[in-house]
Amino acid sequence: MSLVPFAPSQTLRLPLFVLMSAVIVTGLSSLRAAAPQDSTKPTTPAGRQAVLLTDEDWRKVPRRATSAERIDELLQVNGPSSDVTGQADLRTTDEQFLRRAALDLTGTLPTPEELAEFASDTDPAKRSKKVDELLASDAYARHWARYWRDVVSARITNRRSMGLTRSFEEWLYERFRAGDDWRTITRAILTAEGELRFTLNKPGAENGELFFLVAHDGDEAEERAAETSRVFLGIQIQCAQCHDHPTENWKRTQFHEFAAYFARIKYEQLFVGGKLSGVQLVALKDAEHKVASLTNPDDFSLAQPRFLDGRAPAAKLDDRERRQSLADAVVADENYWFAAAFVNRVWNELMGRSFYPHVDDLGPMKEVSQPE
Repeated sequence: MSLVPFAPSQTLRLPLFVLMSAVIVTGLSSLRAAAPQDSTKPTTPAGRQAVLLTDEDWRKVPRRATSAERIDELLQVNGPSSDVTGQADLRTTDEQFLRRAALDLTGTLPTPEELAEFASDTDPAKRSKKVDELLASDAYARHWARYWRDVVSARITNRRSMGLTRSFEEWLYERFRAGDDWRTITRAILTAEGELRFTLNKPGAENGELFFLVAHDGDEAEERAAETSRVFLGIQIQCAQCHDHPTENWKRTQFHEFAAYFARIKYEQLFVGGKLSGVQLVALKDAEHKVASLTNPDDFSLAQPRFLDGRAPAAKLDDRERRQSLADAVVADENYWFAAAFVNRVWNELMGRSFYPHVDDLGPMKEVSQPE
């Protein structure tokens, strides 16, 4: 029941929540019973300074599995006042534990009967077993499908696509029930093709993965690039769309090279009997991403795809191949931001406070608590 939180070489199974839950269950025997503090107002405990975690720091992270016990040790490095663990003065009771674990993993409260049964169980491993039981439940799949639906739909600009969010949630629900790992889910979203129909009464999961790519209009390539970076890398690069980023290292050129991965797709509306019935992705054969000149808006240059680490895919790829190469780069073992973004979000949900103050704004120049 452990997984490396910041080492993407380990398989990021969606039950990576097992890691977080294992921290709650096993080592964090001192987990506080009180509700988390307001996570919108991050603080740094007295006597400890937040630090910048750079690219070089990430490269030093060991690529081996980390036990729950080791995670507990790291959390105690800066004392019990750590802002990602809360006040750690006493062990939770069985009732407190089950309430917290059930809410975190399924979004529901245990019944009085379940509380009584759990409290009377004398098995020393009952907490770990209960977490496994919760992770295997449909309620777990539903709860986290809703969470990721909200993450992905938070900044959509194609308002008509709001009618497709339920299909996206159903697709996520089925994927979580099947135990798909986060790499597989991310790859399916970034390489989605086909059409997605509105289903108002009973939405299905078929092609629900298309939602991410069809939920934007206007500057589609730019918006898809910004959201891909935010959701899957935890990095906000949209400020580099019109100029070099004012507070980060990202350059305008980098942003538009990243956007170029999406230059050959656009969405079209589908109609039945004159009524809007859905949307579809259409692949464009030779389209390239145009970047307007900052000095003359009538002039532009063409950007070729390049990932944020500077590596470029092969030349003369079609849309499918381009987006497959993007997915490869996003979920690659050496792309530590993919793992960090996922863990930072989940930790925030389970513990009430993330390692980075802003859950989807990591980046190499951002301050981080608990760097170890």
